[in-house]
Amino acid sequence: MTVNESLVVLLALAAAVGCKSGKSEPKPKKPALERLYALDEIGRIDVELSAKDRKKLRAEPRKWVKADAVVFGQRVADVGVRIKGHRSLRPLDDKPSLRLSFDRYADGRRLFGVTELTLNNMVEDPTMMREFLGYRLYREAGVAAPRVGYVEVAIDGELRGLYAVIESPDAAYVERSFAGRAGWLYEGEYGCDLYPDDVPGFDRDFGSKGERGHLATLAASASGGASALFYDDGHPVATEEFLSYLAVSAFIADFDGYRHAHNYRIYYRPDDQRWYFLPWGIDRSFKKDLGIFDSYGLAARACFDDERCRQDYLRALGKVIDDFERLDFDAGVDVLEATISEAANRDPKKPHSSAAIKKARKRLREFVASRPVTIRPQLSCLGSGEA
Repeated sequence: MTVNESLVVLLALAAAVGCKSGKSEPKPKKPALERLYALDEIGRIDVELSAKDRKKLRAEPRKWVKADAVVFGQRVADVGVRIKGHRSLRPLDDKPSLRLSFDRYADGRRLFGVTELTLNNMVEDPTMMREFLGYRLYREAGVAAPRVGYVEVAIDGELRGLYAVIESPDAAYVERSFAGRAGWLYEGEYGCDLYPDDVPGFDRDFGSKGERGHLATLAASASGGASALFYDDGHPVATEEFLSYLAVSAFIADFDGYRHAHNYRIYYRPDDQRWYFLPWGIDRSFKKDLGIFDSYGLAARACFDDERCRQDYLRALGKVIDDFERLDFDAGVDVLEATISEAANRDPKKPHSSAAIKKARKRLREFVASRPVTIRPQLSCLGSGEA
C-alpha cells in the first residue's frame, strides 16, 4: 500500500471530510467542530485561569472552577474547568487531563455545538493512538462511541503538550448518536454493575433528574439471564449493539472496561425503550492477549452462559475481525504516527521517553498485525453449540 493510499485509509478512520485535493484546488473549509476530529491539522486550545482558580485547582483538582476563558477558534469566557483522571491524574503544573464545560456557568451555551470537551493527557498510552483506533472500530461496529482528535493544549500561555480530544457525553453527543427524544446516560463507577443494590451508584451524565425506575427495571431483568435481557418480549437491552460492544471490547483487549464493571456507560433511549452500552477510557487497550470470553460483567456472563446469545456474540466478533481488516489498521497506525509526530516531539511535558514511545508503538503494531490471527481460531465453536 502506498503512502497516499494509507492516508486515505486513515482519513476514513477519522471520518474526515473528504480527501485532500491537489495543490491547485482550494481545500474545503471544515466546520469548526470537525477541526477537532480531523487528522489533516492539529489545532490548539488555550485555557486562561485567574490566580485564584489556579490555586483552587492545585488544592482540589477535581472541583470545578470558572476559567477566565477558553480559546479555540473563538474566545469563550467563564468556562467550567476541572482536572480529571484516576491513574492518569496529574497536577495543574504538569500535564493534567481536563474537562471543559461551556454551559456550566451559562445555561445552554455551546462552543461550536458542544457543551463539553474532554482533553486526555495520554500518560497511560505511550503510543498516543489507542483511543483513536479503538473508538473508530467501535463506531464501525455500530456502537455509539465518541469521536477522537488531537490538539495541543496551553494553560495561561504555557504549552502543556499534545492531547487527545474526546467527544464528551453531552447533549451534542446524545443528539448525534441517538435519534429521537433524549434519554438518560449513566456512568458505572468501578465495580458498579446491573445489580439492584448498584442502581443508586450509577452517575447520571445526561438526562433529567428523578426516580431511577428505568435503571431498577434493567437491574431486575439482569437476574433473568440472557433471555430476559436480550430476547424476551420487551427485553431492555439493544441486543445487536450490545453484542457488537462486547465483541469490540474483546478484540481490542479492553481489560480496563466492562470486563470488571469499569469505564463504561449505559444510555436509555425512550423511543425504543432499550439500553445501549457505550465504551469509555480505552487508553489501556491493544495490549493484552485476552480471550474472547474473558469478561466478568454481569450482562456479558449472562450472554456467555446462554447458547443462543453465545453464538450471536461469536458472529458479531467475526464481523468485527472483518471490519478491522477492511479498515486496514496496519496502515492506519503508520499514518497516524506521521500525523501526530511533530506535535508529540515538541510536547514539553511528555511523560514517556522516546525509547519507551518507540517500544510501545512497536508492540501496538505487533498486536494489530496478530490480533485477527489470534482471535479467528477461537470462533471455531461457532455453530457447534459449544462454549
